[in-house]
Amino acid sequence: MNSEFFWLRYLNFEEKVVKLTEYIAFNDEQKTVYSPYIADLIIQIGVEIEALSKEVFRKYGGQWDSDSYPQFDKDCLSYLEQSLSISKKIVNIANPLIEFSSSKLYPFKGFNYTGARAKNWKKAYMALRHN
Repeated sequence: MNSEFFWLRYLNFEEKVVKLTEYIAFNDEQKTVYSPYIADLIIQIGVEIEALSKEVFRKYGGQWDSDSYPQFDKDCLSYLEQSLSISKKIVNIANPLIEFSSSKLYPFKGFNYTGARAKNWKKAYMALRHN
């Protein structure tokens, strides 16, 4: 897949999240809000993170045992951390409708944690996907 495909998918998700701000206040008090629409977004975005991490893993020369498929977090993201320091990459929230206490997110910081220490997005994605 080419990068244009992933960029268009990203823009689509960004539009959906911004549209969601019409219905839910994006602030610290609302972090635990649940809706089936948000659950679907978490799954869709998680699938994209998996696909993109595997694509970039291959592009940057990641190798894996031919008897198994690389796992996005254990294999791909770990390799991308070594190659690209993804845990240090920052997402700056610039939309005035999104008012979290921090306007900077590090979505891959601690990506390799499991259980209670796992990133909230990863825990939510895995729970929705597997349960």
